[in-house]
Amino acid sequence: MMIVKNFITFIDRHIVVILILPGLIFYSLFLIFPLLGTFILSLTKWEGINIANIKFIGLSNYLELIHDEIFWKTIYHNFIFVLVITGAQFVLSLLLALCLNVGLRLAGFFKSIIFLPQVLAFIAIAFLFKFVFAPVYAQGLLNFLLIKAGLNSFVRLWLGDKNIVLLTLIGVHLWREVGFTTFLMLAGLVNIPQSLYDAAEIDGANKFRVLRHITLPLLREVNIVVITLSVIYALRIFEYVFAMTGGGPNYASEVISTYLYKQAFEGGRMGYSSAISTIFFLIMTIFTFVYLRVTKAGSMRI
Repeated sequence: MMIVKNFITFIDRHIVVILILPGLIFYSLFLIFPLLGTFILSLTKWEGINIANIKFIGLSNYLELIHDEIFWKTIYHNFIFVLVITGAQFVLSLLLALCLNVGLRLAGFFKSIIFLPQVLAFIAIAFLFKFVFAPVYAQGLLNFLLIKAGLNSFVRLWLGDKNIVLLTLIGVHLWREVGFTTFLMLAGLVNIPQSLYDAAEIDGANKFRVLRHITLPLLREVNIVVITLSVIYALRIFEYVFAMTGGGPNYASEVISTYLYKQAFEGGRMGYSSAISTIFFLIMTIFTFVYLRVTKAGSMRI
């Protein structure tokens, strides 16, 4: 009995530790240790095959990154992706959600069409649009349709022109992702009491005022989720770039993830790619910190 009593006492005193320990072990094994391993590997020179060939070189990889013009290009491209995709996806999702929420005929059909791209694999979408944007009009569906419509001036090398390739990839990304965020906003709109809109109508408020003072404030929590997901997906974009352009032409569409992959698996520079991963992680951490501060400040104002 004394052993059982002591065991129960031990459990009561350390219940918090006992409950946290499994999650802490899992978190350490699959996040903390890999992060530490990546940082340690970034201080080495290794081709990724023979462990015996690992050579410690200190901060040489980071010093090389500072002078790597392509790396800075990838950061700029990721910034463009985040900026444009976040803004465009928010606006498009809001407009589509508002349209679907007014009781359109065949609303269920339109909802299915909008959400359909979500069930398609990334690589399947990439190859589909690679066919659509192919430069030769007999092969590229978009250029073929433009020529048939007499709009020859709009024919472009959609994936071969460094001035528009990023916008082309952004369009593909939005085509797939906007359906999911639209449904998130639609769910938020459904939960807004109709009585608020009725009261605003009685007071003579126009649609813009209703949107500004009722809809958007009450969608704030949903908007935070939509913006967060948009930023995360934009930062980690890889499949479309890798399958459609390979980062080209002349690194015009290269992003951090594709450049990291090439350095690791095509260039055999595991240490250098680990340095890129570490910097990418720091960028994500800084963004998360700033984002949390901004959203917290917004909550306090409300």
